[in-house]
Amino acid sequence: MPTPILNKSTIQYIEYRRKLILNAVSTYLPGLPMPPRVNAVSNAYSILRYLADQSIPKGVTEIARETNISASSSYNILKTLVELNLVAFQKDTKGYELGIGIFELARNGMTNRALLALAQPVLAKLAEQHSCQASLWELFDNSRVLVAIGQTSAIARLNVDIGTTFPIGAGSAGRIVMAEHMHNHARLKEAFDAVDWGGEFTFEEYVADVKKAAKNGFSIDRDKFFRGITTISTAFADQTTGRRYCLTIVFLSALHDRKSLASIGKKLKEATQGLVKATSHTLPQT
Repeated sequence: MPTPILNKSTIQYIEYRRKLILNAVSTYLPGLPMPPRVNAVSNAYSILRYLADQSIPKGVTEIARETNISASSSYNILKTLVELNLVAFQKDTKGYELGIGIFELARNGMTNRALLALAQPVLAKLAEQHSCQASLWELFDNSRVLVAIGQTSAIARLNVDIGTTFPIGAGSAGRIVMAEHMHNHARLKEAFDAVDWGGEFTFEEYVADVKKAAKNGFSIDRDKFFRGITTISTAFADQTTGRRYCLTIVFLSALHDRKSLASIGKKLKEATQGLVKATSHTLPQT
């Protein structure tokens, strides 16, 4: 089942901010007439709000009926929202769901705030312990999005900003995420081919890494996705919402020799299990 990207609380927050701005304008500029509402914008917002409440993609007819917008207008609005990456169209079901582009409009509401609050000290501790950047990513069908970072002053900062996206199969995160698909050759090949590996990393090596990740509960990428950079990742899922995440630590390959990577991976796995326990999340079965 596709995972909704924008939750109901975020939509409510956007509505709250919209009303706040309108109230401010009317309060401080009482003589200024309010501009007329643009129906196309209001209708687009209504459709986004409706999709935010759905757990599965919805067709044009149902969307039009539930939002009281004509089918033709709904189709045209949805087509535009798809082009903007705010809505995604599922060809197999002919349904629409929220797209990853909506993240740029509502970054703060994208991830469970309690999880972020609990994850931040974990990320900070990992960063200091291993002289690395520690990060939390939210996972989607074909990509992952950075939602939290822990940095250390011990090394030069690796410039990856909140909101950065990577293909779902990239790096060490890709291997641990693909562990649940390790018997699905087509899915693995699709994930592998979507990444620019620089031509020095084979699909056979990728599959071997995925199998190793499934066995160990963590995955390692040393100089494959980015030359001179090592990443180690774990993954977990929210039992209540179905949202999926991964924890990744990133450091310069020269800082840790190969023999130490497995030990660091085990410590990352332990930290992930602690976060899972603290937030009532559960690790996915692999």
